Amino acid sequence: MLTTLRTRQFQPSIKQLRLQYCFAKLISLLAVSLISLQAFAQAERWQDHLVFEQNKQPPHASFFSYSSLSNAVVDDYQASSNFLDLNGRWQFHYAKNPFVAPSDFANKQAKLDGWQSIQVPGNWETQGFGRAIYLDERYPFTTTWPNAPEDHNPTGSYRRQFELPKEWQNKQVFLHIGAARSALSAHINGVEVGYSQGAKTPAEFDITPYLNQGENLLALQIIRWSDASYLESQDMLRVSGIERDIYLYAAEKQRIADIDATYTLNAKLTKANMAIKIKLNNHAKTAINTAELNLEYQLLSPQGTSTKLGQQAVAEFNQSLEQTLALSVDSPALWSAETPSLYQLLISLKTADGTLLQASSQKIGFRRVEIAQGQLLVNNKAITIRGVDRHETDPDTGHVVSRTSMETDIRLMKQNNINAVRSSHYPNDPYWLSLTDKYGLYVIDEANIESHPLAIDEKTQLGNEMSWLPA
Repeated sequence: MLTTLRTRQFQPSIKQLRLQYCFAKLISLLAVSLISLQAFAQAERWQDHLVFEQNKQPPHASFFSYSSLSNAVVDDYQASSNFLDLNGRWQFHYAKNPFVAPSDFANKQAKLDGWQSIQVPGNWETQGFGRAIYLDERYPFTTTWPNAPEDHNPTGSYRRQFELPKEWQNKQVFLHIGAARSALSAHINGVEVGYSQGAKTPAEFDITPYLNQGENLLALQIIRWSDASYLESQDMLRVSGIERDIYLYAAEKQRIADIDATYTLNAKLTKANMAIKIKLNNHAKTAINTAELNLEYQLLSPQGTSTKLGQQAVAEFNQSLEQTLALSVDSPALWSAETPSLYQLLISLKTADGTLLQASSQKIGFRRVEIAQGQLLVNNKAITIRGVDRHETDPDTGHVVSRTSMETDIRLMKQNNINAVRSSHYPNDPYWLSLTDKYGLYVIDEANIESHPLAIDEKTQLGNEMSWLPA
């Protein structure tokens, strides 16, 4: 309309001027609205129960990518050249809610006025930021699902620099955050790499595309309460922050991404048939041809001697492949709380010329568990459970429990003839589970799901709301 008026050299009327003004105002409002909607969508994902992860790696068994078979046998990932520890002191900013938290927290040029430092892993409340809350059958806020509090919802922003090891230049690099409560976003060099909810399971992100040679900036932001808080409302001390180890690990472009080792024991306990599903990932731009890679396996007895050896050519694949190895074990040594016999499964990925790309290991305990005639049987023998509940709680550090503390717990339990432990109310630290395997404790493992305040009334139970099923 404006163009037509000008070409005809008409003098615009008051009505036409008003139309022009309204049109310009409408365009301006639309532009502002679009920006606001984008910001709202970004800010409100922690209130959307359908959004609980973005760009996260799929969950997998607990194992590590070693560069030698001998390292895989020892299985001490903290001593590996593929491991970079990020525990320690971080720069930290504590805000009343996400809306007043520093928006530039992930930028290298961020203004750090008012920032302090914090120990990671560590709960905020044990280090002078906010208050711990103990509640059982109530939420620590008054909103209704899936909305989380907005005015008072403490938000922690974290920053630290790290140096990328030179030998990692051509490798795939991942960020591992063992546990964080409640809504977490991760950033590398100012770019968001992913988002996670789920306070008691690891969050892993592929950060390879965002890394610089040499110095890099890792920034995290954690919101204390999110829609996930409705699912994670256990009878315990309510605290916030990073609760388990945080580190980087590196792997080759072709790597073992998951190991799922299962078995069946025959009724006489004289033979175990194993099926080992291996998931392979290829991060290179070219596909893998048949026989270009080989999988090798080795099963070590509890005494450390090799009982089974084998290999299998990897089929042709592009980005990912699942391949199954099969083997059987005659007269296996059996695992129980009294005789915790553990085999060690070693899986290696090699090129056709024998170059090792990755070696990983898993501990295997052969046992048969069933209920027959009202009795719990382990390896065909009735047992009595002498169990305890255990929370991941320390009187000084909150939900952050050291390895030394875990070892003390195991020692006390075994000294007092305890043979079972309940992981109330969530999956425990993988190191704790390795100790129960090694020293002999039956584990009642629980998922991180409890909505107690809503569960007591059938009308409000989240289990009846199908929209919560994915979470």
